[in-house]
Amino acid sequence: MGHARGLTAGIQADFNEGWSATVVQCNPMFEERDRGIARLTGEIHTDNDYIRELRAALEKVQPVSGLYHRDRDKFVELHKQEKEQRERLEPLIAVARPV
Repeated sequence: MGHARGLTAGIQADFNEGWSATVVQCNPMFEERDRGIARLTGEIHTDNDYIRELRAALEKVQPVSGLYHRDRDKFVELHKQEKEQRERLEPLIAVARPV
């Protein structure tokens, strides 16, 4: 009953015209939004590719880094042993030196 009254009063026609005008006005905004989403999606894929490249590079470098640390630790241990040996020998060297 209300629908029939609205049609009789011309409200339905005004509604359809307003809706059509709104659709025409909003479609460019939707298209712009979709372009923005596509651009951001492309940036995300590019960043993901870059991250994968960084991870691959890191995996290649980690074994080399491990070698450096193992060699450094061996050198530190060797230095510690030689220092202890030198400290044990210093009193003997001092006794053996002529005054």
